[in-house]
Amino acid sequence: MGGWWRRERSVVLRVYTRSMPPRDDTEIWVAEIDPRRIDVNLPTLHNSNGQTAEQAKAWCDRWVELLFRYMHV
Repeated sequence: MGGWWRRERSVVLRVYTRSMPPRDDTEIWVAEIDPRRIDVNLPTLHNSNGQTAEQAKAWCDRWVELLFRYMHV
């Protein structure tokens, strides 16, 4: 459903909701970090706690910065 994604140094960041219509200001968004394009054995991080769209985007940004320190990408 509604959401966005971007690729950051081969890591896919997704923020999405299954509700219709999607609303950025309601706490229904899910955040996901998918680094499997770098290595298929790496785990996908998933946060399904209720978040607004902005909170979910910030969660992705914080975690991907931490991952990059250790992934050497």
